[in-house]
This record gives sequence, C-alpha cells and structure tokens, in this order.
Amino acid sequence: MKTSYSEIVSRVSRENGFIGRFAKSVMSMKIEIVSEKENPFLGRKELIVKVSHEAEPTPTKAALQQIMSKELKVEPTRVEIRGIFSKKGIGQSEAKVKVWKEPKVKDLEKEKKESDEKKEQTKEKVTEKKEESEKEQSGKEKKSEPKEMTKPGEPEIKEQEKQEPKTEKDDKKE
Repeated sequence: MKTSYSEIVSRVSRENGFIGRFAKSVMSMKIEIVSEKENPFLGRKELIVKVSHEAEPTPTKAALQQIMSKELKVEPTRVEIRGIFSKKGIGQSEAKVKVWKEPKVKDLEKEKKESDEKKEQTKEKVTEKKEESEKEQSGKEKKSEPKEMTKPGEPEIKEQEKQEPKTEKDDKKE
C-alpha cells in the first residue's frame, strides 16, 4: 500500500502548519506498509512500516506518529510507535506501529512542545539563582574584613595564636 508522499506532505503542512526541519524531513521520507494485521481482541491494527530516509537522520517517534496519523486518517492519539529500527549504512528503517480503535496514546508532538517549555523555564530559574548567588558572594567579599599584612619573611599568624598566647600547659598537651 504505497501513498504519494508529496500528497501527504502537502496535506500535513497545510493542516498543521509544519514548516522548517520537520517539513524537510517529511518530504524526503518515503513510507511503505510492509504488513498489516488486525487484532480484534486488543482493539488495534498492527503494522510494520518501511521508512526510507535518504540523507536524513532516523525520524523521531513524534514525526512518524504525525505522518502515520495523516496517512491512515486517524487522530495522533490513536497511533502508537512501538519502535524504529534503523539499518546500518542505509537510509532505511523499519517501524512497528499500532493503531488503536480508541485513543490511548499521548500526542508526542504536543508532549515534546510542553517538555521543551518546561526545560526553558527551569533553565531560566537556574540562571536567576546563579545570578542571585553571584551577587550575594560579591557582596560578602566586599564586606569581609581586611587581612593583616605581615612583613616579608615573617610567618603568618593564625587567628587562634593571635587571640590566646600559648602556655606551658598547652605545650605539654601537644
């Protein structure tokens, strides 16, 4: 069951407004359904799909989920990508796809966007905390007491020795 990929790409890009890297990778991929098996007990179709992606990296699960949902004319929440297996040295992969009768799967594209937003927020928080700690440290350094200068050749005097002179009892303890 082959589908003209340019048709799918134009449909996907029009409906979802995909542009940039995703659209380019979709245009160069060709999908062929190798086997299709109906599993009525679990309420799903099990597909093995051959993906040709010359001069491109292996497609992500999110990208393949979107493409397969458009090709099979179902919602992305019903398409589950179980695995993408690349062949070494060749721009080809095989994917195990399950299409459920009821929505059971998360939309990976939306999930990816949400996780990217969370990462950006945590990065902003971390940089704010670093800036605050740097300001506090620079403020402490300015407030610190000046150290006593010793003459060249004299050993530095430790704080404890400065405060309490040694007695004969202390010498015996050591």
